[in-house]
Amino acid sequence: LGLLKAPDEFTNSARFSYHTVKPKGIFLKTNSDIKFLYSTTYKTRQYQESGISVSSNAIFRNFLFAMINIDTKANGNDFYEARTPGRVFKRVGYIGFNNVISTDYRKPFAIDISGGIYDNFTIRRPYKFIEIKPRYRFSDKFSMIFTHHYEQDRQQAFADIQGSDIIFAERFVKTDITQLETSYGFTPDMSLSVQGRYYWSRVKNYEYKLLNDAGYLTANTIGYNKNNDQNANFFNADLVYRWRFAPGSDLYVTYKNNIQEFQNRVQDNYFRNVRSVFNSDQQNTLNVKVLYFLDYLFFQKRFKS
Repeated sequence: LGLLKAPDEFTNSARFSYHTVKPKGIFLKTNSDIKFLYSTTYKTRQYQESGISVSSNAIFRNFLFAMINIDTKANGNDFYEARTPGRVFKRVGYIGFNNVISTDYRKPFAIDISGGIYDNFTIRRPYKFIEIKPRYRFSDKFSMIFTHHYEQDRQQAFADIQGSDIIFAERFVKTDITQLETSYGFTPDMSLSVQGRYYWSRVKNYEYKLLNDAGYLTANTIGYNKNNDQNANFFNADLVYRWRFAPGSDLYVTYKNNIQEFQNRVQDNYFRNVRSVFNSDQQNTLNVKVLYFLDYLFFQKRFKS
């Protein structure tokens, strides 16, 4: 299944790249590119967004990987955020960058570090994120990967509809994602993997505004003050046993644990929030799947003989 963001979209883009594939100086390989984007609605050809991104990455002789990406987008028209056909929200453009550094994966210990910041110079507090991903290979059979991702963003987004008034909120969104992955290979044909993922997002609304007919935000003249804060938690744990019992044929035994919790009160303490999640109702499922490869040529020969 795929994700279709907007069914009414007509986008043009052009990308120009330059690669080096032979070692030169301190570099093994390099890649640089620039991309141009221009998007309109498909039926009416109304302008939606345009932007430019410039990216460059390199693999060094010590197998260190580094990448930097710079993005900028002009002011645009968002025809979906208002949740009302025929209405538009004038979205402010931005400029920012993100970067990635990865150490040598051939070594037992390696780490990926990425981060970025984007600012539209209109809303206080720019978008920021950082991700740390250490990994350790204990042996050829056993490895472990830990990931922690944190991001924060000050947004202007849809909040509610009251009669003919469309209400937007200026809100502060924080998200933490923590994940642990382990895998153990008993034999080349048999393995066990375990993955745990905890997602925590909280939304604090600071100010409400009204969307006018031109697509801009104006003062909250109707006195709207409903509590639309959100504290959302998701925990997923997956245990997967795989056995390749014949060429192209596999047996999978999968156990899944799922927990969801939603509140209208923002919880700021990470560990207290985790405890609250594990006290919530859980959903457990067990699945068994067998894939068997049938060789058409084998059966064809048998029938002919």
